[in-house]
Order: sequence, then C-alpha cells, then structure tokens
Amino acid sequence: MENLKQRYLDAYEHMARSSDVEDMRLFGKVLTEVMDWMIANKPVYATEWIEKLESVRWNNYLTQREADAIVEKMDPQPTMSKNEWARMMEKLGMQLYEEPYYNCWALYATMMMKDSDCRNSISMLMNKPISDITPEEMTNATHMLAMDALKDRDGRFDVREYFAV
Repeated sequence: MENLKQRYLDAYEHMARSSDVEDMRLFGKVLTEVMDWMIANKPVYATEWIEKLESVRWNNYLTQREADAIVEKMDPQPTMSKNEWARMMEKLGMQLYEEPYYNCWALYATMMMKDSDCRNSISMLMNKPISDITPEEMTNATHMLAMDALKDRDGRFDVREYFAV
C-alpha cells in the first residue's frame, strides 16, 4: 500500500513540476477514469471530492459534510433546519452561490452562524421578539449579514479559517 501511495505521489509531483501540457492532460484523463468509477460505485465519496475540486472556483467554500458538522455544533442551534433553509432560499429566489465569492455550503453555514450568533441583534433591529420574526424575515436578515462576510471588499473573511476546517 505504501509503495502505491509513493508511486502516486511521485507521478503527481512530476506532473505538478512539469511544463508539458500533455503530462497534465494525462493526469486529468486518469483522474477522470477514477472519478467515473467513484461516481458509479461510491457516490458519497465522489460528491465530497468533487466539492473539494470545485473549490478552485470560490473564495469561500465548504463541502456539504463540513457545513453539516459546523452547523450541528452551533449553540444555540439555528432557527431552521437545512431543508427549511433550502426551501426558504428557493421561495425567496435567493442565489445559493456566487462566483468567485462563495458556494452554497459556505453560504448555508455562514447564514446559520449569523442566525445563531446575531439572533438577539436581529430581534432588536426589527423591534420584534425572536418568536415573532417570520422565517422569511430571518432568512433575509441572515442572508444580508452573510453577504457582508462572504463578499467583504477586503476579502479578509475566510469561512474555512473561521470554522477551523
């Protein structure tokens, strides 16, 4: 096993240092074969790896598994579940991702963080008790706060660093 791992690492390092585009294409072709097998046989793992590969598109990204683990540990727990959040985002016509700023799981975790951490401030700003804030209002408020972080002009917010993933 260790020998196979070293052979892979050697091939990867050769490709990474190479300026020959054909080396990169070959590596990509083999990776595609591996991913085709994974998608057909282990779709849960394939999904996670594809989400990691897609990170090249985002300033802030999380995988679904990472976001779920983050939200699960929040105290207090957010006012809505992941499914309720997804339905509300669709109902309100809100984007789940925006290149290059964030993917949907970074947005989800950041909105739930704002729900958990800023709930009392949101209540005070709306001049309503938390129990009277509608799901639409909470979604709008947490979305605005999440956008402040995820699209921060100076780019200092890093969702992965913030949540230590």
